[in-house]
Amino acid sequence: MTSALIVYAEKDAERASEVAPRLMEDGVQVDHLVLGRSSTDDRELSRLINVHPVIVHLITNEFLRSFNSMVQILPIMQNGQLTRMYLERTVPILIDDPDRGQALSDLENQLEIIEFWLDSGRNLEKQARESSEPQKANVDLLVARKVAEYVLDFMRLVSNHVYATPLDGTPQALDAVARRLSLVGGAESTITSRDADPGSQTHQPSSNRESLQALHDGILVPSEDDPLNPEFPPFAPRFPATPTVPLYVKEISRSVSVKDESRNPTGSHKDRMAWEIVVHYKELLSNALEPSSSQSDIKRPSIISNGSAAFAIQVMLRSFGLPDLSVLIDHNTDIRIVNKLRRAGCHVVIHDLSSRELHANDVLELTDNQGGLDFTSRDLVDPLRSKYYDWLAYEILNQDAKHIFIPVGTGDLFVNVLTVLDEELSGRRKDRRLEGGEQALEGVHLYGATSSDRKTRMDKLWAAYRPTLDDAKKLCSEVVKVGNVGKGSEIYDVEERFVAGALSNARAGDLQCDESGIAGLALFLQLRESGFTEDENVLIVNTGWLAVP
Repeated sequence: MTSALIVYAEKDAERASEVAPRLMEDGVQVDHLVLGRSSTDDRELSRLINVHPVIVHLITNEFLRSFNSMVQILPIMQNGQLTRMYLERTVPILIDDPDRGQALSDLENQLEIIEFWLDSGRNLEKQARESSEPQKANVDLLVARKVAEYVLDFMRLVSNHVYATPLDGTPQALDAVARRLSLVGGAESTITSRDADPGSQTHQPSSNRESLQALHDGILVPSEDDPLNPEFPPFAPRFPATPTVPLYVKEISRSVSVKDESRNPTGSHKDRMAWEIVVHYKELLSNALEPSSSQSDIKRPSIISNGSAAFAIQVMLRSFGLPDLSVLIDHNTDIRIVNKLRRAGCHVVIHDLSSRELHANDVLELTDNQGGLDFTSRDLVDPLRSKYYDWLAYEILNQDAKHIFIPVGTGDLFVNVLTVLDEELSGRRKDRRLEGGEQALEGVHLYGATSSDRKTRMDKLWAAYRPTLDDAKKLCSEVVKVGNVGKGSEIYDVEERFVAGALSNARAGDLQCDESGIAGLALFLQLRESGFTEDENVLIVNTGWLAVP
């Protein structure tokens, strides 16, 4: 039986009474931690995150303005290990206050909460000067100042959390809580060994027309290209979706900019691909709901993956009640990644991917998914794949960088950015997401970072068969010839001796990444003598990582 700890402020007990019965219907054993009671010590939540596998965290405006609640959050935000545990084990339930008319994820509301804590600090400072117990007053003042420092980071953390669920009291919202809880805790107990039959655990939504309609209506796409009405991330849309941060590179004593895709829900740029697959499912559901359609079920998805894409897709599919993913993964893959995918509910099939090149029918057959959908990258002109990273492409190009370094595995992201550059400068595309007009794109150089060494530390960038890589190189050469991208633009093999330095710089800058995700920085170090002047902005794309225990 799965057990869950519901954590909430004392004033939110009524909300907890809505959630607990719905979870108990699914056989979940529910315990409660009420923050604010005198019996609760200041590190109780930190202690329980260490030992409890699943936490359901109710977050309201009352919680975010409660001294006794937020003092429990400080240790989590100040300790990287506790932050990771929070991300892995918690289902945050975001409960907006209708009287305020603002969502918790709205910047205006977040700024109000920061101001609340700054005011609290000023009041406590005054009290400390006038108090007969100045020591206690000063301790409270220190806490208030620390909360003001960390509360925005915490709100962004939960707003962008992969399992975050808005709660409005409706049965659909409570069902969404239960679905996310099953992903965090329930799926973990369904497959306990490498040899268990994951297929028997595959989640299959009901196939009747009413269920298809509910799935369709649950996928909301605000717009395809309006920067004021973005579509990603789905539970807290914003543009840009991830930040660009400065990073000091010690070898050359200068800073570069980093587009940090590790801030995405599951920690990599593959979350964007996962969202577009959900959008594609909405289109399929629309077709199935046509009066002339006889379709009564949803096709299951399959993919070849080294881990990051599969995990991102599976989490996104589960979040919208869509069928579980079947994954074909190489037999040399770290068993921790295999187990992580299985715990998430994937049907994992281990195979020697170097034995021969596999096509769509092969993947579907090997994953026992004949008639399903294969999302493995093979064709650079596929209309679905051309949209995987279009929002990210504009976020990258809006940084006014003259030199852009991008890791290249399948090449999807590199080609998306290259295509946007080419089409904008040739006049074939005029997209409202582009800031600064086409003149901002002139003279931009794109550098793709990859490896042809099967023993490379950048293991996510290597595969025995990469049919799209030659196409990406050819396309880049063609765009260089017509002058729509700088002459230095090319896909380069990264020398291994530069990888450690790149990772060291990234970790010193507190970036979440692995060797593959930060390969662009390794290539920049390799090419640093090629004449990058101080006045030319350099942008490194950190594609993130897949965290494993």
